[in-house]
Amino acid sequence: MKAFPKTAGDASYNVSYESRPRVEQGMDSSVAIAVIVGLPACLLGALHFYTRSLVRRAERAFPPLGQFVEVEGIRLHYLVKGQGPPLVLLHGAFGALQDFAGPLLDGAARHFRVYAFDRPGHGYSGRDFTEVGTPAVQARLIHGALRKLGVERPLLAGFSLGGSVVLAHALHYADDTAGVVMLNGTAFPGASKTEKEYYIPLIPLLGPLLVHTVMMPLGLLLAPALIAKVFSPLPVPDSFARSPVPLTLRPFSFKANAEDMRIIRSELRKQGRHYGGIRAPVVMLAGEADVVVGPQVHVWPLRKLLARCEVRMLPGVGHQILYTHHKEILAALRRGWELAAQAESAHGDRG
Repeated sequence: MKAFPKTAGDASYNVSYESRPRVEQGMDSSVAIAVIVGLPACLLGALHFYTRSLVRRAERAFPPLGQFVEVEGIRLHYLVKGQGPPLVLLHGAFGALQDFAGPLLDGAARHFRVYAFDRPGHGYSGRDFTEVGTPAVQARLIHGALRKLGVERPLLAGFSLGGSVVLAHALHYADDTAGVVMLNGTAFPGASKTEKEYYIPLIPLLGPLLVHTVMMPLGLLLAPALIAKVFSPLPVPDSFARSPVPLTLRPFSFKANAEDMRIIRSELRKQGRHYGGIRAPVVMLAGEADVVVGPQVHVWPLRKLLARCEVRMLPGVGHQILYTHHKEILAALRRGWELAAQAESAHGDRG
């Protein structure tokens, strides 16, 4: 048989990429570059839009509850309720003053004039990131707010990381501190390392981009497992549905939480050297089964350094007691004020 001769059309199927016109090659390269650059950009844009929608949803679910006071150019959000001696409440990491709202705040307001604050950078309080927000810096801002509000010698109670701030207040403003109540409060650095995700905001260019796109959706995805840990060995109660967790994962608040967590170990190492100078009486309420802020690391070493201190342990109880042990917390607050009044009376007698 005779072979059919190749036509011009047949020959076109054998043309290699290298032999195609350069204009066409350039078009292919441009399309590839556009795909490589465009897909991630579209994904990040979608995540940024999604994060903004999550922020709006969180702020609708947890709107500001109180008022604002400006200190050093920073607006601090606080809620005041009740009558009686002054009590200041400070929340922990990834928290806000809403952690105290409800039965706990209502119960405390029957005995105290309660001032619950969003710590700087958390909830609806501002923060100056040009200054590292150490416990001492946060205590300075809270102290300035109290002075503006005319609050004198309050009892200060701090939950978890908030405990480090009330201890700093007792150290730096001894004359303006009637007493301290530590609610599973953080006092010393401990041995655990700082999680790597808290360094993400420090990465040049990429860090802020991730904070505004990825961290909030990812945080909400991982939150249930972390919440179970802070309540362990107890189950997570239904009342935790009113916790402001979504509020704490907004980009601004995540950045503040990340800084708190990055610096807390080194700051507590320095601050802990001075606890022996605290003059105010201290009450510590702690869960024996707390694996987040263990009593063996924070409670008993602090107890040895303090002249006036009482410890109340909760057997079989973990870290997050704000939603599970209102009666015990209120009893600790009342006892804190009793000790403060006794110390005031003894000081007056000596004077």
